[in-house]
Amino acid sequence: MRISEIHGYVVKVRDAAYLGGQSMAAGTRRREDYLRHRHYRAAYSVNTETFLVKIVAEDGTYGWGEAQAPLVPEVPAQIVQRLLGPFLLGEDVNTIGAHWHSSYDTMRERGHWNGYQLDAIAACDIALWDLKGKLLDQPVADLGAGRYRSEVPCYVSGLPAADDEARAALAREWAERGFTQFKLALGTGIDADVATFARVRDELGPAPALYVDAHWRYTVPEAITLGHRLEAYGLGFLEAPVAPEDAEGQAAVARALTVPVAVGEELRTAFDVRDRLTRGAANLVQPDVGRMGITQTLDVAALAAAFHVPVALHLGVGLGVYIAASLHAAAAIENLLTVEYQPTQLAAAHPFLRADIDVDGGYYRVPQGPGLGIEVNLETVFGHITHSFTITHVGA
Repeated sequence: MRISEIHGYVVKVRDAAYLGGQSMAAGTRRREDYLRHRHYRAAYSVNTETFLVKIVAEDGTYGWGEAQAPLVPEVPAQIVQRLLGPFLLGEDVNTIGAHWHSSYDTMRERGHWNGYQLDAIAACDIALWDLKGKLLDQPVADLGAGRYRSEVPCYVSGLPAADDEARAALAREWAERGFTQFKLALGTGIDADVATFARVRDELGPAPALYVDAHWRYTVPEAITLGHRLEAYGLGFLEAPVAPEDAEGQAAVARALTVPVAVGEELRTAFDVRDRLTRGAANLVQPDVGRMGITQTLDVAALAAAFHVPVALHLGVGLGVYIAASLHAAAAIENLLTVEYQPTQLAAAHPFLRADIDVDGGYYRVPQGPGLGIEVNLETVFGHITHSFTITHVGA
């Protein structure tokens, strides 16, 4: 079965910002729709922004993909429209792995082996998995080596609130709904981070897993100090303790702590992850399906398993296709620890689907049905498109 059409949609949900983009406190700078946050080493949008791709086969069957593209999604859209898409047209739907590698080859010798180029590849890769699953009448989780689970454990991420008391109360609300894993978005200073963690731990008690995202804010000595202090309160893992490009620093922190150091949301390929694993810079890997695609995510999980390292999928800014793809990948990963759950992002995603993705009691339910098991609500999508394109196969 050949690919006959590719459609792309840049989607922006106004005033539906992710956690990092919700604050305009002192020190935060805004330029049009984007913020440079006063705490985190990243920019954020005041909206939820994403790029969706729809790949259509000769018989009219189609698959949906989505890049994790929360900033300037017009860039991966252009890459698909001008470069990747034309080479996919007319190709066999079933050779997904070959498409990932041939797409990767298009620009790597020019230095584009990360960033937007890989985000664009990820969107197409997810769409091809969805399409193949529909053609075979099988869920994506059952393709390849098959699934390990139909319910995916997850942690409540961020716990955004005005102060430590409010954060503790929010954690208690989620715990009362059956959730047993939580992650605090910190990185505001060692003493402040410890105080927040201690207050939430006191509220939850010793049993629930409590993780920390330090947002790359610390030097190596600071990260080690923070990690040691949080270990005394039962830290589960320390995510992004130092700058993402500092693999040696990550390794130094990992050697110094007894709890896992988690890295990976910023990486795009198994080559990147191999470097972290061989250095001992990651004892928990966090691939993002919207940046790696399903193909590379499964490769990364297998690589991590060879190092006896677990996987905790990162789930950031995106809508329902991205979330569903992450859950199907998670279902097929043997060494899975957990998956991120962003309540505000899932709520923003639901209007774009015909049926909600179910999460309750600390578990996602993997969507059932062929492909990704979801149906995109086109009326909602079309109401939020800021750019679109269509390319068609016109012969060899």
